[in-house]
Amino acid sequence: MSKRMFSLSVGILVISSGMSSADWGPAVNLGPNVNTITHEVDPSISSDGTKLYFASLREGGYGGADIWVSEYKDNSWQPPINLGPNINDSFYQYHPSISSNGMKLYLDNGCYIFESSYSDGSWQPPNVVELGMPQGIRSFAPCISQDSTKLYFTSMSDNMWNIWVSEYGDTSWQPATMLGPNINTKQWEACPSISSDGTRLYFCAMRGGGYGGYDIWVSEWEEKVEESEKPNTSESSHGVFQTALNPSIRLLTINYHVPVSGWVTLKIYNNAGNLVRALINEMREEGNYTIKWDGTDETGIQVPAGTYFYQLKVGEYTSAKVSVILR
Repeated sequence: MSKRMFSLSVGILVISSGMSSADWGPAVNLGPNVNTITHEVDPSISSDGTKLYFASLREGGYGGADIWVSEYKDNSWQPPINLGPNINDSFYQYHPSISSNGMKLYLDNGCYIFESSYSDGSWQPPNVVELGMPQGIRSFAPCISQDSTKLYFTSMSDNMWNIWVSEYGDTSWQPATMLGPNINTKQWEACPSISSDGTRLYFCAMRGGGYGGYDIWVSEWEEKVEESEKPNTSESSHGVFQTALNPSIRLLTINYHVPVSGWVTLKIYNNAGNLVRALINEMREEGNYTIKWDGTDETGIQVPAGTYFYQLKVGEYTSAKVSVILR
């Protein structure tokens, strides 16, 4: 089996999505600075949208497919820079995935997943990421989550490529687990890409219901809190809430405190424990903040009157309260 079996293109395109459109717009080629007559594949965009990492067989490399980066300046993508001999060699490097802070790079050689750190002005020699996979099983196409706590990738199971995930523990990556039957089938699923808010997983698959061959699919995360896991609404010394609700316009003002700098989530649940709206899912510095909830769910539809929980998490700290929407 060729290592390039799961390449999604032989050139890099951007696909636009208009605010008023319910579908993806036409793809636009990124032009000759990025694309050449050779293969440019496996794009990974930085969180600020200014750097595009990809694999290419273009001239100027080290002999195989190398990892390059192009920077967006002056309204165009600039000629890419090779990441250098610490990352690239005469063999093949594929599927770069850059962390949200730009300091970690994940990639593979078709068999193993590697991690490199950026320090002293350059990318350091990468180390194999130990994911607890059986000896001799190939793993590739890594994708790091926005908060760097989950690493999605492709590996073999029952003679099929499937999508797996490993979570970062206190000091290391934990043994990976295969995602469930909503993602993985008896066909082939590969090359995962997780959205910045962690709620949508894009991947390629050869399965029923497609257009023939490998198609791009997306799965949305459905979070549900069981009765025994509903947010504890007792007050906490961390992440203390102060709220004000205007029932006439269904506007909830939430003032909250972040006790330590870290990844912050603020989510709204209904009384059945179903996730209604994720208001915050990002890094925040220590301090006091205010956010408003207009009583709509993730799709912009007004929620019905009833009891709603809102839960704040900052690292190990959790605080939750209850609000009632009257109409």
